[in-house]
Amino acid sequence: MQKKARKTRRQLLAEKAAAQQQLINKANALANPLEKLQKFHEYTTKDNCTVKLSCIRARNAEPECLFWVFDIMERNMKSMYEQTSWGWNADEKQAELTEETSWYLVASCNDKYLGFSHFRFDVDNGDIVLYWYVYHMCRQYLS
Repeated sequence: MQKKARKTRRQLLAEKAAAQQQLINKANALANPLEKLQKFHEYTTKDNCTVKLSCIRARNAEPECLFWVFDIMERNMKSMYEQTSWGWNADEKQAELTEETSWYLVASCNDKYLGFSHFRFDVDNGDIVLYWYVYHMCRQYLS
């Protein structure tokens, strides 16, 4: 009977990382992560506005949408970042919002953007995570 070679810690960690990356790649290969959640694609508000939710890859977003996304993010978050040791860097935030693996969940009504959430599938400290950044809805866009 031949003894099975034991895998080193490094080999086990590499296998785990490869398996995690396969799951992340599978998630990012989806055309629309919300496709199976049909009930969440559209709803009607109390004031009869039909809000549509779209899941868009950042790299596929229209320039108008990208400009709007950055504008909302900057208006809602800039002052908070300026109060931290990180500070505010518009170029870094723009790059973060448009990373290859970035997605947007965009709410719109009557072809006007209402709000968005930025998310991405990733691995952090050896765990598969979904980073979800929420920026509040802008009710003023309804009028």
